Amino acid sequence: MAGFEMNLSGSFEGFAQASDEIHRTVLPVAEARSLNKVGRSAESAVVRHLAKDIGVPQKVARRSITVWRATRTNRVVAISANGRRIPLAELAAREVRSGVSYRGMDGRRRKIKGAFIAEMSNGHVGVFKRRGRARLPIDEKFGPSIPHVFVKDASIKVMRETAGARWPIVFSHEVDYELIRRGLVVRR
Repeated sequence: MAGFEMNLSGSFEGFAQASDEIHRTVLPVAEARSLNKVGRSAESAVVRHLAKDIGVPQKVARRSITVWRATRTNRVVAISANGRRIPLAELAAREVRSGVSYRGMDGRRRKIKGAFIAEMSNGHVGVFKRRGRARLPIDEKFGPSIPHVFVKDASIKVMRETAGARWPIVFSHEVDYELIRRGLVVRR
């Protein structure tokens, strides 16, 4: 009986070795790098959102945001917010005849009757108001805190949408880059 026989076991062994190397070396690096890039994009998006929502410059919102980067062994990116309430002086405060006017969270101007803006000896500028008719005690006035606004559903939605849109593009690019860099694939 005439026949044809072909042994492909050697080809599959090489393929299995290459596949194992990709899973061991290429994917962890590409995933970590992709997560960090997507994390930075999500950070930028949430900073823009917070700044617009609260009515502060982006640099004020960015001060309170922390990003923990991913590594090859710990492939997780975390974004958190910390900090205290924002001094009203940073919310475009200005003195008016009846007190101090500042930009509220909805973008409209608000007033605090009897308040004033002063610079302390250490250089801190704040909005202050006396508790009663006496000169002391005086309290500084504050607006919302970044963490309070950060945990709202709208902020979380902004980060999820940004990360969801960027992940497939960035991950694909990083896998291609790492395969080419290691010589496992020739540039197309």
